[in-house]
Amino acid sequence: MKHTLTLIIALLLAPLAVLGEQVPEAGALIADGKARGVIYLAPGATPTAQYAAEELRDHLKLATGVELPITNALPEDPATSVVMVGPSAAAEARGVSSKGLGLEEHRLVSGANWLVLLGDDMTNKQGTPFMSLSSFPGTTVRNGTLLAVYRFLEDSVGIRWYMPGELGVVAPAAKRIAIPRLNITEKPALEYRAHGFANKRLGSLPPADGDVARWCIRAGYGRAVSTFINHSFLLLTQNNRETLRQIKPQIFAVLPDGRRDFDVTSYGAGNLCLSEPDTLTEFVKELRRQLDRDPNLRVVSVCPNDVWIPCSCDRCLARVEPPELREQVRKGLGINSERGTVRLSLSPELTETFRAAAGRLLAEFHVTVAWEIQRSHPGREVAAFGDYESYGKSDYYTAIADLPPNLAFCFTKTRSDFWNEQYRQSVCDRVRGFRAITPNLYAWEYYQTPSLLRP
Repeated sequence: MKHTLTLIIALLLAPLAVLGEQVPEAGALIADGKARGVIYLAPGATPTAQYAAEELRDHLKLATGVELPITNALPEDPATSVVMVGPSAAAEARGVSSKGLGLEEHRLVSGANWLVLLGDDMTNKQGTPFMSLSSFPGTTVRNGTLLAVYRFLEDSVGIRWYMPGELGVVAPAAKRIAIPRLNITEKPALEYRAHGFANKRLGSLPPADGDVARWCIRAGYGRAVSTFINHSFLLLTQNNRETLRQIKPQIFAVLPDGRRDFDVTSYGAGNLCLSEPDTLTEFVKELRRQLDRDPNLRVVSVCPNDVWIPCSCDRCLARVEPPELREQVRKGLGINSERGTVRLSLSPELTETFRAAAGRLLAEFHVTVAWEIQRSHPGREVAAFGDYESYGKSDYYTAIADLPPNLAFCFTKTRSDFWNEQYRQSVCDRVRGFRAITPNLYAWEYYQTPSLLRP
């Protein structure tokens, strides 16, 4: 019994012994209330490295009260500790390079009296390390060096950022900051880590370089690639409407009275005829233009305009099953005027059924567009909304024999409704259904708009 008790005590104390072990040092940066080292920033450093050097200096001062100088010259005394921030010849001379790093991949490597913190950054010409918080899909940034600095501040200094502003920064008081023995190469698990701040009640969106933006990058937000997953029919029906309605009116959806839907459905945005060959031609042309213009654009989308009412031309309706639904749609579709604005009228129940039936044609259109983009821009994904407004169901895709590898899907879900087991299970079922088709899955999380509070 005595030996058993001794073993239990030893096992319980073992973690404490590990915590008490000192990590071997490679030199001191701050000791006895004085700076024992410098921060080296190479001439011509990237904007990310410049900002990262300032963040390192300011947070070390916050923890110790001592400010390390930032210099573009290495110390002459080899006994002076130096932190090299960002890619540089000095870092390469110590065997630490940014060459070959993936998107935002970063390195923390130390030696006798030196520490290198570098990563995959944007170039000087590509500007600020702050991503845009107010535009969609938003500015892409690569902040590898900044991620290396934050990793050091978190792991070796104990800094934490709990919310925007000075109050949210926790910096444990320290009398000594040393260079630990490090040899770490890592990259973010996700290339796209962004908050859309989609809340109209804010009145205005936060600026791209204020307290909120600073906290976002400290907390790990980033956007090394850009995605355009949205109601993309707008690319033709709104952005190029005036030109296309003159030269190719046939690509617009047909209304029940035979007119083209230039500006009637979807809050005046109109919609497209998916059975018209020229619609495919023009849509693919526009997506290729978007991809050519932005090499960081990873995902484009095939998504009808919001509150989608499918085309009612004979070819589109011929794809609607069962046949009796076609007759219901023909009889139920009408046009009326609301406050002087022309609107399409259809009962809510019939609208949902019509969308679901037309979703098969939409899925085929999505697959065809994806194949075209795969041929011209391999590696770029083409997304659609997964099971949205009763269309885009996974079984529409499993029924198609030949699926391209660049298919992607985005889910809209309200996290605050996950208390409802039935709703949570429905989301999980949707995700599982599309995961059987492709690993390229995205999500729009609505944290602040629970269904019970929606107007």
